[in-house]
Parts: sequence; C-alpha cells; structure tokens
Amino acid sequence: MTSLVLGVPIEGGAWFDVKAQLDARASTWIVTANPENLLTAHEQPAYREVLCAADYRTVDGMGLWLVMRARGERVVRYTGVDLGEDLLRMALERGWRVAFFGGDTGIAEVAAEGWRKRLPGLQVR
Repeated sequence: MTSLVLGVPIEGGAWFDVKAQLDARASTWIVTANPENLLTAHEQPAYREVLCAADYRTVDGMGLWLVMRARGERVVRYTGVDLGEDLLRMALERGWRVAFFGGDTGIAEVAAEGWRKRLPGLQVR
C-alpha cells in the first residue's frame, strides 16, 4: 500500500517488501523517509521530485510512523540502519561485493573492517 505524505509516496513496508523489490529489478533505489526529509521535500519541489523518483520509500522516522498510524495506515518502521544491515547480509548470501565511502578520513575503512568482523566472508573493498 502506498500513501502520500506531503506529496511524497510512502510504501512503509518491512524487509520482506523491500527484498521483493530488489528481487524484481536489476537496480532498485530505496529511500528511507523521515519527517525532516519530507519537510524539505515539501519546501523544495526539486527535492520532492527526487524522492518521488525512488522505487521504494521506507518509514525511517518515528514521527512519520506515528503520523501514518494516526491516519489508520498499517506501516512498519524500517530504518536506514536496519535496511543497511539487511542489505549487507543479502550481499554476503549472494556473494556481492560492497564498498563503504564518505565521512571523515578513515571512517569508511573503520566501518568496512567492523562489518568484515561481524559478517565473515563479506566481500568489502
């Protein structure tokens, strides 16, 4: 089920729903929506268009979850942290290579090493 919040469609499913999207397409763009980025989208039409162009939008923020539940919508709060971990587990299962980038100098390397220890066999560059 998809609902509009401040002009942005929100699917609001859990890992099972996201995984179905990933399995159905060669490339999938997932956005983890929260109140802050939806308010920005409301104020900036170009940003709203970007969010609307994604293939799937999860409910990341508790405020968004509360609003949608108050409207009677049955959604799951599925955060970017949870999505990231599930994607890394999927990468391990499927033998995909992953890369970490961004942040201050050295942060990506620290994150990569942490995930190598947590998920032995994960192919991290």
